[in-house]
Amino acid sequence: MLSNIKNIVVLSGGSGNDAILKALIEMGYSDRDIRVIVNAYDDGKSTGVCREVTGTLGVSDIGKNHEKLHKMFYGEKNLYKPLMQLYENRIDIDSKYTTTDALFDKAIKDFFHRDNAKYFSYKNFNVMNIIYSQFYSSIGYEATNALFSGILGLDDIVKLNSFDNVKIIAKTEKGNIITDEGDIVEWKNPEDKIIDIDFVGKSVRGLNPEALSLIKNADLIIISTGTFWSSLYPTLSYFDFYKYINESSSKKLWVVNSEQDKDAFGVSNIEFYNFMDKLGLNMKEFDILINTEANEILKQPIENSKLFDLGNNNGRNEYSKVKTALEQIYG
Repeated sequence: MLSNIKNIVVLSGGSGNDAILKALIEMGYSDRDIRVIVNAYDDGKSTGVCREVTGTLGVSDIGKNHEKLHKMFYGEKNLYKPLMQLYENRIDIDSKYTTTDALFDKAIKDFFHRDNAKYFSYKNFNVMNIIYSQFYSSIGYEATNALFSGILGLDDIVKLNSFDNVKIIAKTEKGNIITDEGDIVEWKNPEDKIIDIDFVGKSVRGLNPEALSLIKNADLIIISTGTFWSSLYPTLSYFDFYKYINESSSKKLWVVNSEQDKDAFGVSNIEFYNFMDKLGLNMKEFDILINTEANEILKQPIENSKLFDLGNNNGRNEYSKVKTALEQIYG
């Protein structure tokens, strides 16, 4: 484990944090030492359908983190395989679909009994999105996430930044407004880059107090690799979440992406830095981990940057190399 670092908080989306989490686990951190904070503003594909039917937040990134953490902590030989199949498979589904679990079957039936469920197609659909969203509606976000963490043999490791049922919209350099999160992540327009996001919907409760407590008590806060305009920036900006990071006495690390995502195609690491700095996040307090194997646009020199070979397999880092970098920076 890293010197004087016990409690680690990772801000991320659903998939960009793989190498970081695996590196931390290999270093001896348990599911009580690591917390992942995500937003649930995803409203594309099956997640978007579930939001419309149940009137809840998007489930995708929570489920993805639960699935991957179960695999990382338990390994292939000890997986809860029936549940893993539900996470992994996209299938055509209707109200007659059954699983090996009566509790899940009831959630599916209750979902399809909703009046507006009949207005959507359920082709190539993620079953767990239906199950999570139905539980979100019936027992709430915190209880649902704790339930699935328990089923998967994990501590309650994935936390929402907020429980407010909002969606994101984006503004571009030329004044275009992108109202669909699915279009935001597929934007890929270097001639008209996204420059800001805003929120639409009901802002009722503000930030999740537990997420704020985690930030306050963290020894290390990591802004993970991930989709900037749908995963990272909305979490930082919603109800000024970044201010609580500024107030934390923890060590702070930003791990820069290795390849360009479609939402920010043509955006350099310096531009990302400036977006977060302009928001108000105190970037001078951050160590900045830059991959020497990254796309040229994402490895420009920045103050406080640390250069390491992190590997680059279509944008994915190698956890063993991330582990080496963390040990050298904080060991």
